[in-house]
Amino acid sequence: VDSSTTTPEKVYERLGVGKAQYLYWGVLASIAYFDTAEMVVIATIVPLLRCEWELSLTWETAINVSSFAFTALSGGLLGKLPDIYGRRTVLSAALLSLFLAASTSA
Repeated sequence: VDSSTTTPEKVYERLGVGKAQYLYWGVLASIAYFDTAEMVVIATIVPLLRCEWELSLTWETAINVSSFAFTALSGGLLGKLPDIYGRRTVLSAALLSLFLAASTSA
């Protein structure tokens, strides 16, 4: 395949799209959905906590910053797990923990 004319459409035409691609797209879509839902919940609940618990603006900011900083740092630190245990094991554990966290917080 000539790399100067290779496009994703040509690759999909040649290789085809199978169950694995649909599975990966579904997993990525669910991860994006839950990540966005988490941001919406944080943006909604923290101001309510500020009113209910009479938190200062500093504490509200600290809660927001800590949640996003943890997300950013843990992604980099936990990115080594698939190299050690394999993608399937880590993905299964991550989806199970995501499902449990989402269902218990609902």
